Amino acid sequence: MQKRVHNEYCNSLTRSVLFYISFVSILNSRGLIESDLLYKCLNSTTISSLDLSFNLPPITTVVMPQKDKITLFWLPHTRAQRIVWLLEELGLEYNLHMEESVQLVRAPESYKKYFPLGKVPIVHIEKPDGTVKKFGESGFIVQYLVEHYDTTGKFKPTTEDDKELVDYFNHYSEGTIQPLLVGLLVNNVAGKSMPFPVSVLVKTVVGKIDQGYYQPELEKNVEYLNDFLKAQHSKGRKWFVGDKISAADIMLSFPIQSVITTDYGATVKPIKETYPDVYQYFQDITSEPAWVRAAEKVKNYDQVVINGKL
Repeated sequence: MQKRVHNEYCNSLTRSVLFYISFVSILNSRGLIESDLLYKCLNSTTISSLDLSFNLPPITTVVMPQKDKITLFWLPHTRAQRIVWLLEELGLEYNLHMEESVQLVRAPESYKKYFPLGKVPIVHIEKPDGTVKKFGESGFIVQYLVEHYDTTGKFKPTTEDDKELVDYFNHYSEGTIQPLLVGLLVNNVAGKSMPFPVSVLVKTVVGKIDQGYYQPELEKNVEYLNDFLKAQHSKGRKWFVGDKISAADIMLSFPIQSVITTDYGATVKPIKETYPDVYQYFQDITSEPAWVRAAEKVKNYDQVVINGKL
């Protein structure tokens, strides 16, 4: 009985498939076309008995040419690199605009032409009608790119709980852990920027600030992330949320990389031994094909990490 109903359904579906085939080639859509059932029907015994003059290939997706022109304004040692990774993960075409940093940590004055604050990352998206959208803030850029260009649902959270967790980590990345890293960086630059003997006094003062606040707070956050990843690894998962890559991984990649690779005392304790799950996570993401492609794009302009190594 079940088989007969199935065959009747396939016969009914086939009567409209000819119209579907002619229409699918001109679909102006960026989403998936769910056609597994259709393809099974077209290859079933019932359908093969029909006098069709053609063989239908499996139809999985309709990929439309990318119409928007994307430009990423990039500087070395900045959060712009995680946008390169995201663009590679999404399979998008883009242009990289590169210039030299000022005093190692500041964007050149010219970047204010591209966005008023002049801080990277900056993204320009030129639409087919010539209008240009200009974005700052890596968190918003990640959100926009995923919402508008993730045509396969690669970054779509599986559940509502996962979505909320992704949103949380997006805010956590810039609102909690990143300011601690910036504080350590500013104090490190301050100590190196002063002439002797003033530099001795400055280093002493900022060192006390680091030891009293920034380092213990950052240590607490690295421990928090390690515990979270430990729970994920115990379930056989390598990503921060669920069992697939998400915007949370893109956003947290930079602070985790900073903690592991910087030389200004991000943590007092050794990372590999004290926080093995954070360390393993970093090995995993820096071995991802899209990460490697992103690193290759900028390796002549920045110190890149591939397979966990500078």
